[in-house]
Amino acid sequence: MKHDYIILTEHLRLRQVQFHDIFYIMEWRNNEETRKWFLNSTIITREEQALWYKEYLENDNDIMFIIEERINTHNILGTIALTDISSDNHSAQAGRFMIGNLNSRGKGIGFESMAAVCEFGFNTLKLDKIYSRVYEDNKSSLKVFNKVRFKTIGKEYLENNRNILILENHSGLI
Repeated sequence: MKHDYIILTEHLRLRQVQFHDIFYIMEWRNNEETRKWFLNSTIITREEQALWYKEYLENDNDIMFIIEERINTHNILGTIALTDISSDNHSAQAGRFMIGNLNSRGKGIGFESMAAVCEFGFNTLKLDKIYSRVYEDNKSSLKVFNKVRFKTIGKEYLENNRNILILENHSGLI
């Protein structure tokens, strides 16, 4: 979805994904250390990434942000999104969450951006529930979700010996 939302936090600026960002996103997502945490972990080509962006702009149920540093360098650091936004159910999924800049991991950027996007979802979009699906062994993401007060409500058992936890947060719990 093309949008004009900008979310400012103490250290970060979350803004609309632009065409010039998509190949950074592709590079980050194709990195083996990042890709293993995606439910669809196939390598993405430039053509597939460009097609994804075109389809994203036409999808009214997804809002994706680039996470960039607000102070000093203004480097882009990663992505975060609310997808599957349902006005009927007042819910969305937190996803496409990655700190792609490897040097920026472990510095609280994940927590700050997830808290900001949840607050945006609850206060601006008037959602009642934000959920996510995360591999059970993805300790870094689970730490962020737990810190933002998501609760585990279920588990999916996969054939590849990796389980997915289903997490939820309800408005007012941040």
